[in-house]
Amino acid sequence: MPKDRNVLNALIVSSTGGSFEKIRSLLPRIRFGSVLHASSANEARLKASDGFCDIVIISTPLRDESGIQLAVDISGRGRAEVLVLAGQDIYSQASYITERYGIILLATPCSRQVLTQTVNVLATERIKLANLFDQNQRLREKLDEMRLCDRAKLLLMQNLGMTEAQAHKYIEKTAMDRCVKRTAIASDIIKTYES
Repeated sequence: MPKDRNVLNALIVSSTGGSFEKIRSLLPRIRFGSVLHASSANEARLKASDGFCDIVIISTPLRDESGIQLAVDISGRGRAEVLVLAGQDIYSQASYITERYGIILLATPCSRQVLTQTVNVLATERIKLANLFDQNQRLREKLDEMRLCDRAKLLLMQNLGMTEAQAHKYIEKTAMDRCVKRTAIASDIIKTYES
């Protein structure tokens, strides 16, 4: 069953459980189905590697690194929206790096309202991107189907002397008569004439 695009999964990366709980409390349960915690960059890389996470929130610094490289690594995979919470001491340096990768950076401390609004914007963007990805995938499948059918029509025209309209009608009617997709008929035609 396809995933409900309006229910997101999050990964919160923070070296302390208290930070995790504070950030977790800002994520509405109706919008976030699962929220994982990682206390180090290495643990976060493992949890984020399977494409499970829609949003990753990194509260810097981490035990094994600052967290900026982790944000870049996760963002580079293009599978998750990334938010970095950075102290004033590294904010300027981090902003130079994160802006090149489309990573959202917030200076801490920040208000609960600002953090909640930022997470909501990220969630909305993630849903929008997921819908665009699905639409793109459907268009690719349709294009592949058209290419396959066009190849089959060309083979019918070359081998049986059909016109394009006749070849098209033959594929459509055969698919209807056999209760299968046009691509199945096109594949059979291609196997017959290209083997």
